[in-house]
Amino acid sequence: MVDQRDAASDVERRARKRVKEVRDFYGHVVIYLLVNTLLVVIDLADGSTGDDRLLGLDWAYFPLIGWGIFLLINGLSTFRVGQLLFGADWEQRKLAKYREMEQRDPSVVPDNDDEWV
Repeated sequence: MVDQRDAASDVERRARKRVKEVRDFYGHVVIYLLVNTLLVVIDLADGSTGDDRLLGLDWAYFPLIGWGIFLLINGLSTFRVGQLLFGADWEQRKLAKYREMEQRDPSVVPDNDDEWV
């Protein structure tokens, strides 16, 4: 009985953590949009003209691109894109494969983690 309650509370804790991660990501997106909109408006309003402008902007594309890369990485992590690529059981399949390889020939599986490529 206690184990079921512990398991249920563990599931609840993981679910709450997951919801917080998604909520935090959406907050990050909103801040990104607000700040970068303001930066683009300032860049367009400053009246500078030059041949080096990209999409009509002098400098605002730097934070758009830089911060956007980190936002993309955050989104990939938040929505577990790696799990989509490898599948939920990928790690278990790999472990089983390497166990089988080592049982057949122990010299095949290196002792040093750096040799796993």
